[in-house]
Amino acid sequence: MHATTPINVDKLAWELQRHPDRYFVNSLINGLRKGFFTGVSSLPEKVLECKNLLLFSLSTTKCPDDVSGLVKSELDNNFVIGPFTKALFDIYRVSPVGIVEGKYSKKKRLILDLSSPHNSDEHSSVNDLINKEDFSLSYIKIDDAIKIIKEYGFASRCCKLDVSNAFKLIPIHPSLWHLYGFKWEKICITFTLD
Repeated sequence: MHATTPINVDKLAWELQRHPDRYFVNSLINGLRKGFFTGVSSLPEKVLECKNLLLFSLSTTKCPDDVSGLVKSELDNNFVIGPFTKALFDIYRVSPVGIVEGKYSKKKRLILDLSSPHNSDEHSSVNDLINKEDFSLSYIKIDDAIKIIKEYGFASRCCKLDVSNAFKLIPIHPSLWHLYGFKWEKICITFTLD
């Protein structure tokens, strides 16, 4: 098995051939072809299977048909591999899966709680294994756009872009797949895209 993405990597590489930051371009293309490392600093030495989420507004127990449909969609879109009747790895993580509903769209989304287990002395969560200094995420805010508009002046033009399933387009390196598993209806499934 190898990392995959729906992005046409050859076309992207061609489009970026004159980009001035060759290190960035090479890292991007290599990551899209082989998978990205997610910043996990130490690998777990024990198997951990967390139970599915009950805390969210739409839990897996309240909406099992919705979860099954979302899991099927993830499989159909090749965002995950599976299903498997048993784990593919000797040491692995099963994180809780749940669903949340979009605030405005009311669209239901499948989520994987990589912060589980919460408050455990015995096991660290996948998120706990990632260095926050080196791998932080921040979203662009309206204030950021306002600052740029002020910088470029009155006649400046702006464009907003939202990439559907953006994180799911980014493949995870196969050496880390064992950390991104979940179970649904007693079937093992592994995320291969972040």
